[in-house]
Parts: sequence; structure tokens; C-alpha cells
Amino acid sequence: VGLFAAGLAPTGAKDPFGLRRAAIGVVQPLIEHDVDFDLTEAVKKSAKTQPIEVSDEAQKQILEFIAGRLKVVLGDLGYKHEVVEAVLAAQSNNPAGTVRAVKQLSAWVGREDWSTILDGFARCVRILRSQTEDGRPRTEVNKKILIDAEEKELYKAIKIFVLRPPPTVNEFLEIVVKLIPSITAFFDKVLVMAEDKKVKQNRLALVGQITNLSYGIADLSKLEGF
Repeated sequence: VGLFAAGLAPTGAKDPFGLRRAAIGVVQPLIEHDVDFDLTEAVKKSAKTQPIEVSDEAQKQILEFIAGRLKVVLGDLGYKHEVVEAVLAAQSNNPAGTVRAVKQLSAWVGREDWSTILDGFARCVRILRSQTEDGRPRTEVNKKILIDAEEKELYKAIKIFVLRPPPTVNEFLEIVVKLIPSITAFFDKVLVMAEDKKVKQNRLALVGQITNLSYGIADLSKLEGF
């Protein structure tokens, strides 16, 4: 942290202070012993002990640097590049948790029905991306202006299956599997981009409740076939 703050981060092939090795030295033991450890919090605390100011930008660079080393370690362990990218895009501050997520997502990607699962979730993400400018969509749904049977059914399914934000890849994708029939019927029968702006925004909010399930877990758009 001190070396980054002093402007002595590695550049290109040059790493005179061995920071790449040091970062791997942070990541590997946490993975090997499956120890949860918040790197963001650790960097903040370390910054306070330095004799010079460690800017927010420097702290961000440090975390990105460690995430880069974590990616190398995961690649060396044999995990697919796209799966590693998907998880790191959403969570990289806890190396042991990242590995657990990569293991779980790897198993899902290998399933025979994976393309159906991914496509169902992707339909939700794609329609929102064309309408949302600032990242996470609004998700407040007005039950009173749900018109079509299929949107009412999707709303009901979400209420039944999404009891809390899922903490793991497995729980997230198990919910998606349960929602697939309702998602498919919704997109097949309901005109999301309705002329009535309130109806349209309400339908987008309904879809947003599904896309938000992946927040902090994995960015599935990084995966092949999305």
C-alpha cells in the first residue's frame, strides 16, 4: 500500500520491489486455507498506517492489482477464463469467496441445461441494458398496474422464490432455474416496451428484480453464449 501511494507500482515488466509476488503471497494462503478476508477493508486500514496520504484512486489501483494476481492464480488452478472474469467482475475483494464462486459457477456452466438457464437470465439483462443508463435498475413494482396474466405470474413467482438477496452462485442460479418458466412466458406474451410509460417502467422494474439477483455475485454477460 505504501509503495503504491509513493507512485512505485509495477510498470510493464519492471517490478523492482516484487509487488506481484507479494500480492500472490496475500492471495494464495487465503485460498489454500479457505479464509474469508476483506481486501477492501484491509487496504483502508493499511492506508491509515502510512506516513504519506494514500488516495482513493491509489487504493482502487491496489485492489485492481491484487485482483489481477488473483486472476493469474485462478488461471493456474485450471478454471476457465470466462468464468473467472464473470466472478471477478462482481466480486474480487475476498479471494477465498471468489474461488468458491468460481467453483460453483464452473459446475453450472457444465450442466446440460445451462444454455436455457443463461438465455432466460440474459433476456432480462439485455432488455434492461438498452433502457438503463446508470447501472442497477429501479425495482419498485406497483402491483396495481400489473395487467397481463404472465406479468402477474412472474411477480408472484419472484415473491415466492426470492426471499432474500442470494449470497452464493448456487442460491442465485437455483432461483433463476425456478423462475425460467415464468420468465419465458413473460417475454413471449407481454409487451415490455408498452406505450403507456408507467406500465413500461413497471415491467422493467419487474425484470430488474431478476437481474439484481446477480449483484455482487457474478456478471454472467462475460460468459460464452450470453
